[in-house]
Amino acid sequence: DDEDEPTGFRPVRPGSGPQTIVAKLVIINVAIWVVDLFTQGKLRELLILRSNVLSEPWKLYQLLGYAFAHDGQSAMHLVFNMFGLWSFGRQLEERYGSREFLRFYLLAALLGGVVFVAVSMFLSFVFGFFDYDE
Repeated sequence: DDEDEPTGFRPVRPGSGPQTIVAKLVIINVAIWVVDLFTQGKLRELLILRSNVLSEPWKLYQLLGYAFAHDGQSAMHLVFNMFGLWSFGRQLEERYGSREFLRFYLLAALLGGVVFVAVSMFLSFVFGFFDYDE
């Protein structure tokens, strides 16, 4: 049954617990949120994606980092995000495997960041909506 799987591919089995990518992503997100509480929002300020990120190339990590930044004022923001990740992510990871799920998760976050910056730049250029001197 595992003979058709690519080398290095480890599918998720029901009950496989904390070694799943979804479980690890939940743990990472919660840990970042807790650290952010102790830093009084300073970590989140470093991670959130700003529309002017391209003018400050040393902050390009924000194109991915924002995906791990959650509202420090409300635990419910984190709870609902992690509930969604747990509910849907486990099914996707089980279907496509850990490596492909992680690749999808990170690529989706990166693409979301790129789209945000592109739309922000477009709106700023056309309508002057965003201030790039944040």
